[in-house]
Parts: sequence; structure tokens; C-alpha cells
Amino acid sequence: MKKSILFSLMVIGAVAAMITAATSASFTDTVTSNGNTFAAGTLQLSVDTLCAGDTTPDSICARGVAFSATNVAPGDTATTHTYSVHNFGTLPGNLKISQTPSIDVGHAGCALTDWTFSTAPATSSLAAGATNATAYAASVQLKSSAPNACQGATFNLDITFLLDQNP
Repeated sequence: MKKSILFSLMVIGAVAAMITAATSASFTDTVTSNGNTFAAGTLQLSVDTLCAGDTTPDSICARGVAFSATNVAPGDTATTHTYSVHNFGTLPGNLKISQTPSIDVGHAGCALTDWTFSTAPATSSLAAGATNATAYAASVQLKSSAPNACQGATFNLDITFLLDQNP
């Protein structure tokens, strides 16, 4: 009887093992997605079509045309230049224009207040691609009330154009 119980347990165990093996078999399949790539976009500022072909990141090239005048007399019509600002990149950006005025050393008595110059505009958006341009008109004038100390003085207006993605 002990043998038959032991034999019965072994048969039950063997049948259970076969059932487990039969039900745990499975099929598998694997798919791999290869070649996924991501390219960063670009901002490419161009002022008066300079730097339009420059695609080197972080390069510094001539960023616009300098405008100037000589023999300016008090009250003369303002000297102006309209800059055409483009984004030749693939991403839209925010255009910020800042100005730094100064007068050459050696003309004490001639101050920045003796000159009138354009005000830098507020930040504006600039679409990607060269199709949209922003026009910025800069102007400088020696006021008619300028003192004699302004004779021979040189007024400098550095204009910086910055295109970034921060508002």
C-alpha cells in the first residue's frame, strides 16, 4: 500500500509537471526601433543681410551696417538708418535691441543730452526663416541747442541685436 501511495503521488507529480510545462510555454517576439535621431534647431540672426550664410554656431560676424555722418551742425536733420533684421534659423526667437551711447573723451561741456537718438524698441518676436524681417530705424541728431563745446565732438551709438528664445 505504501508503494501504491508513493507511486500514485509520483504519477500525480509527473502529470502536474507535464501540465505546468505545457501551460507555461510561450511565444516571444521583439521589435527594435533603430535610427531615432533628434536635431537641435537654430537661431541665425542677420542684420542688413550680413551673417545670412553663416551657419557656424556661436560665431560672431559683422552684425549690421554702421551708419555715420560728418560735419553735423546743430539742428541738422537726423541721420537715420533702417536696419533689416532677419532670423535665417529654424526656430522662432525673441529680438532684443539695446543701445550704448557715448561721446569721445576731450569734449567736456558736450553731453549726451545735447544729442537726440532713437530709443531701442521693446522685445519683439522674430519668426524662423528669412521671409519675415523686422525693420528698426535708428537715428542721431545734434540738438539745435547744443553748446560750442560740441564742436568736433564725436557721438557714438553702439547698437546690439540679440536673438534668443527667452522672453
